[in-house]
Amino acid sequence: MAGLGIITGLYREAACFDIFPETRRPRVRCHGIGPIRAAEGARQLVADGCDSLISFGIAGGLDPGLKSTAVVIADAVFADGAPRRPTDEVWRERLRSLLEPQFTVSTGGLYGSDKVIE
Repeated sequence: MAGLGIITGLYREAACFDIFPETRRPRVRCHGIGPIRAAEGARQLVADGCDSLISFGIAGGLDPGLKSTAVVIADAVFADGAPRRPTDEVWRERLRSLLEPQFTVSTGGLYGSDKVIE
């Protein structure tokens, strides 16, 4: 996974990738919450040679139909004051095919926020 970079906002999220052996572990950068910090992490990963990036997070779900172990793959990401950004369909479907044998996977829009949503 030399070309894959993972961006997280929390150290606990980054630690999820410790299950991979070091020789197969993607590069992971934890830069804190927010788009400015995520952009910095993305720039560093690209500078380190990553050509594919994933934003990974453990989120509180607002959809009561999702179980606590659900995996949500965003078809778009949006936030207040920012345009809706679609994700790559080919990546999305490839990731879904890799995860579905072990996890329940849902697809939908993900809202990004710098603060807790109640």
